[in-house]
Formats: sequence, C-alpha cells, structure tokens
Amino acid sequence: MNPPGRVPADRPIVWVNCAVSLDGRLAFAGGARARLSGAEDLARVQRMRADADAILVGAGTVVADDPSLRVKWDLVGRAPGRDPLRVVLDPHGRIPAGARVFDRTVPTLVATSAEGRGRMSAGVETVVAGEGSIDLDRLFAALRDRGV
Repeated sequence: MNPPGRVPADRPIVWVNCAVSLDGRLAFAGGARARLSGAEDLARVQRMRADADAILVGAGTVVADDPSLRVKWDLVGRAPGRDPLRVVLDPHGRIPAGARVFDRTVPTLVATSAEGRGRMSAGVETVVAGEGSIDLDRLFAALRDRGV
C-alpha cells in the first residue's frame, strides 16, 4: 500500500463506497430490499460523486436498480458542476438498452469483452477490457488515456 497522498502516476485514486448490514451483508436473500444508510450518508455519497472524475458500477447494479448515477446537486451543498463519467462493468453485454445510464445526459462508458461489445446497442461507447471478466488494469489504462 502506498503512503497517503502518494499514488503512482499511472494509477487512479479509487474510492470504494457501499452500505452493509450489521451482519456484513450487501444484499438480502431472495433479492429483498432494505435501506441500509440514512440521509447523512446519502449526502456524503453525493459529495464523493461531485468530486470524482468517474463513477463505476457493475452490470448487476444497473440491471437490479436502474440508477442514473447522476449527482444529486441539491444534496452536495454547492453550485452544480459537471457529473462524473459513468463507467459500467459489463463483460457479457447484459445491460438493457433502455437503462437510465444510457439516457445521454452524462457520458457513459461500458467496459466489456469482445463478446459483450457485440451485444451492446448501437451508439453505446465501449472499451474492451478483458475476455470473460474485466481486467481492471486495462480499464484503468483506458480511463487514464481519456484523462480520467
């Protein structure tokens, strides 16, 4: 691990955020839904999004929740700015064409495989970043090439 504040130039700074239950679960059996965090956490997440160059989620999140991945600027506490690039990991090309991440309000990049790319709708921006699974080194290199 690098000392705080020292990140190699060819690597991104990655923040991970998730809410878990008291027993450490991210999801409940049978797909049952429950709110695991409160208003203060939601505002903190929105501030993190506002400060990020990109927000990354998996295809499972898009299929299950259909998030917009937009910044809720009213919760950030400052004037609206630009929303981060939306990046979705989808090696198998299973995100539905009507998903909100494809609403064209904010750019979206889908990290996929050659097979998955063939299943994407026309006009979806993709980067092949692995075969069968996503190689994060390849994805991060592609993001770095975009200035992210």
